[in-house]
Amino acid sequence: MEQQLYKLPEGWEWQPLSSVTEVVGGGTPKTKVPEYWGGDVVWLSPTVLPAIGELTYISDSSKKITKNGLAKSSARLVPAGAVVYSTRATIGKIAIAGCDLATNQGFTNFICSDELYNRYLAYVLVRQTQAIASLSNSTTFKEVSKTNIKSVETPLPPLNEQKRIVAKLDALSERTRTLEAETQERLGQLIALKSSLLDTAFRGQL
Repeated sequence: MEQQLYKLPEGWEWQPLSSVTEVVGGGTPKTKVPEYWGGDVVWLSPTVLPAIGELTYISDSSKKITKNGLAKSSARLVPAGAVVYSTRATIGKIAIAGCDLATNQGFTNFICSDELYNRYLAYVLVRQTQAIASLSNSTTFKEVSKTNIKSVETPLPPLNEQKRIVAKLDALSERTRTLEAETQERLGQLIALKSSLLDTAFRGQL
């Protein structure tokens, strides 16, 4: 993989996702069977996730399926804490499951082993989305197969280092959101000032 072109710090190692996660797909119950829908199992499609690159927790959805619908489809319940990642059509939407839930076939989901912190994996996937998208087997309808994504390798430091990195990235993300909000507020003030000045100018009062 391309990401192995650089040397890792001492104590780190490259590990394929298949070695440090359980990789789980999704599925959709038959839509024409009413008893498969309207239950209490949270069921996700990529459209309910935020934009590519934005990391969030998710524990609810507008569409839910029944336990029977889950059993009668290829959908599988993944536990709270699993990382859900869109790998079909739109590649790179990501979230951490805030409860046990299922997804449609547009997702590849990762249940982390004890040696991998889920938020660390989420940040790695955000970083590697472009490389993962390049593994798509189609130019018209992009989809990354489970076989291909299992081979993607992640730089794996010790667990305490993963958590330290995540704390730094979380703090930076929060600061970025604060700056973006402040910028939008100032932009709004400037737009309002410009509008006021234009009004004043066209009244001959500038």
